[in-house]
Amino acid sequence: MQDLTEIHIHLDFARDQRSQQKMMQLSGGARIALGAMLFELVREMILASLPKDLSPNELRRQLYERIYGKPLPADFPLNR
Repeated sequence: MQDLTEIHIHLDFARDQRSQQKMMQLSGGARIALGAMLFELVREMILASLPKDLSPNELRRQLYERIYGKPLPADFPLNR
């Protein structure tokens, strides 16, 4: 994981209304990498907010619901 200073720089960059033009100047790979880094940051924040004693399946269910805003589909494979 990157240090917090670098994360704050990326978040400020993503929030800035003028940054859309700057983002479009990045290569496609750099934009994907930035999006993936931001997604991972949010995922880590969500995981840190969940109870620590959840079963792996319940953890997946709650993580999915927090990210996508709807219940985990019934046919989603939980036991991997």
